[in-house]
Amino acid sequence: MINQSVSNNVVGKLPTELSHLTTLTYLESIGNSITGTIPNEWGALTALRTLVVAFNELTGTIPSWFPEKFTDMEFLYLSNNMLTGTIPEEFVEFQRLSVLALDDNSLSGSLDIIWDLPATLEYVFLEDNEVTGTLPARITESQPLLINLDISSNRLGGSLPEDLFQLSHLEILDLHGNLFQSTIPQDIYPDSERLKFIALHKNVIDGTIPSTIGNLRGLSHLDVTYNRLSGTIPINMERLSDMTYLFLGENNYKKGPIPSLIYSMGKLRELSLKSSNLLGTISNVIGALDDLIVLDLDDNLLTGSIPAEIGLLTNLQFLLLNRNELSSSIPSQLENMDQLQFLLLDNNHLFGDLTATCTTLEEMLNVVYVDCEEITCSPGCCTCCVDGQTCHDNNLISSNDPVWEAEYKRQFFDFSGIGKGHEGYYNKDGDDDDTHYSNIHDDDFK
Repeated sequence: MINQSVSNNVVGKLPTELSHLTTLTYLESIGNSITGTIPNEWGALTALRTLVVAFNELTGTIPSWFPEKFTDMEFLYLSNNMLTGTIPEEFVEFQRLSVLALDDNSLSGSLDIIWDLPATLEYVFLEDNEVTGTLPARITESQPLLINLDISSNRLGGSLPEDLFQLSHLEILDLHGNLFQSTIPQDIYPDSERLKFIALHKNVIDGTIPSTIGNLRGLSHLDVTYNRLSGTIPINMERLSDMTYLFLGENNYKKGPIPSLIYSMGKLRELSLKSSNLLGTISNVIGALDDLIVLDLDDNLLTGSIPAEIGLLTNLQFLLLNRNELSSSIPSQLENMDQLQFLLLDNNHLFGDLTATCTTLEEMLNVVYVDCEEITCSPGCCTCCVDGQTCHDNNLISSNDPVWEAEYKRQFFDFSGIGKGHEGYYNKDGDDDDTHYSNIHDDDFK
């Protein structure tokens, strides 16, 4: 038996009367206005395999009796509510739980209990809570079947397990926004193709990017910004031919040129090497990266000119070249970039006239920062900056806080530093369905 209530303006509390449906196996309510707590009477629903009450307004704690009563539970999805308290210790009694989604609540306490659950977990979504704890020393021994692990934006710490990349089923790993103090594990199987997505940004990760990261041949998303990484970007990364999103900036790399391997990543759509101690020039080979939507080279020591070939990037929407030592005239080929919305050229030694570019791109180009006395613009097109002075209110970066309900596709380009798309730009190529979870939700759970 199935009971569904998906985004149909249901209000009120969860009815205790549902407890009479003792053969119910699947119960779902998404995107309604359901308040109150989960009724204790629901303990009578002993046949329940799937419980989905998400994007509602549930309060209270997660009942400790869940494992005792829901002995066949495989899919527990209580995301995007207002639940408080801890993950009950009784959860270790679950025997078949495959999907645990408790993200976007106000849960606290330790996460460590989930590593003691039977080794049946495939999808764990606990991001955007206030939980503490660590990852197990040997994660392959506690939860070897993991496919998606998203525990981002919490208060987790400790080290990353040395066998983290030995999880043979892992496809999504999102640990960003925590307090992990560790190096990136080096033990990666050669030619591993399953892992697609790694987000480690905003932690306290040090050491170097291991050369073995080139073994992750299927990797398309890598974000390690805002850590303490040092050394150089390993040449083995040139093997990552499926890379579309590469954010490496805001670390302590050794000074050096833009790595040549970048120019071989023909599928790149977003690239950020912000604050990466880059020296030298921007190669004219940049024009080969014609799928780029974001190019962020802000706050480096780049010199020379902006190559004319940058005009070949006709899909580019966001270009950040500010806070460098670039010189010479601005290339007229900027006019060819008919998707360009956001252009930062300030705090350089560039000169020239952007009037024609402003006129040609008038319908698209809506944010332009340049140095006042060096570059001419048409009225209303540019915001002027003064060399050596802070021009922006914040450290602009196209931050990405991906969510599993949208299959980790970018929703917004956000340059506000706030996240969640505030003061940002809508991504017309993204997925704006906040309740989409078809990546794990199918008839097997009914």
